[in-house]
Amino acid sequence: MGRNPYLRQLYLDKNQISVIENLEENVHLRVLSLNHNRIKKIQNIDGLQLEELYLSQNQLTKITGLAKLPNLRTLDLSKNQIVLLRGLENIDSLRFLNLSLNKIEKIR
Repeated sequence: MGRNPYLRQLYLDKNQISVIENLEENVHLRVLSLNHNRIKKIQNIDGLQLEELYLSQNQLTKITGLAKLPNLRTLDLSKNQIVLLRGLENIDSLRFLNLSLNKIEKIR
């Protein structure tokens, strides 16, 4: 996507995106919405200062790639295929979490 120093919010809902990539230079990005895509893994967002991340209706099976998001307050992972609730232990800033309509069997 390239560098855009003024970009604060990015909405890419209902596309055919399968990999999160090319966002690392957008250091001021606070809201990223990738609902209803084909994403299987949360990756390549380390170092972003995201406060809100929306990944509803993708193909996620695990919660990973969030450890280096110290400002994350809102996380929507609803309507995925997540089975195990793990990977959120170190996100102290999280205030809103939506995991509705997944396949969660265990909370660890």
